[in-house]
Amino acid sequence: MTVSRPHADRAWALLLWVPLLIAWDGAAAAQSVSERLAACARIADDGARLACYDRLSAGLAPPAPAAPTADKAPSPPAAARAGTDVPRRAAASDAADDFGLPPKPAPRVSEDRRRTMIIAEVRRTPTRKLVLYMKNGQVWRQTDSKSLPPVRPGTEATIKKGVLGSYLLRIGRSAIRVRRVR
Repeated sequence: MTVSRPHADRAWALLLWVPLLIAWDGAAAAQSVSERLAACARIADDGARLACYDRLSAGLAPPAPAAPTADKAPSPPAAARAGTDVPRRAAASDAADDFGLPPKPAPRVSEDRRRTMIIAEVRRTPTRKLVLYMKNGQVWRQTDSKSLPPVRPGTEATIKKGVLGSYLLRIGRSAIRVRRVR
């Protein structure tokens, strides 16, 4: 397998820096945190600099809290908090388990996806698209450029919900895409 030249240089630099950084880390233990941070910041190689910061942060981790002993029981508020922390942690871990998954679809409400209406009035826009006034007061405007056979008041039309929020108006065997205006 051939490794591209920039990656090979980084790999060699990392192999050379790691032993030096390990040796340097023992000597740097006596230094203050700010001096060690500054030393990590001066490292030019990204991987080596990150390794330096990781070692520094591992040494700064706070000690784990001591478990309560048998002779010293936790105070009642602490005991009450301990009981309420468990559900919160469980809920947080459930949310973390879903990380990266596609969102779960909302539960479907059984609704009628089509409505049948009677056309009360038919008009056309200046661009020759239909505007249909229904007897129930709704107004629907054509959005596509398909044509329908002549539509007269009193004709029955079925409007069906389509994908991505679109609607399809069907009269007989012909259909056009529409959107509700009012």
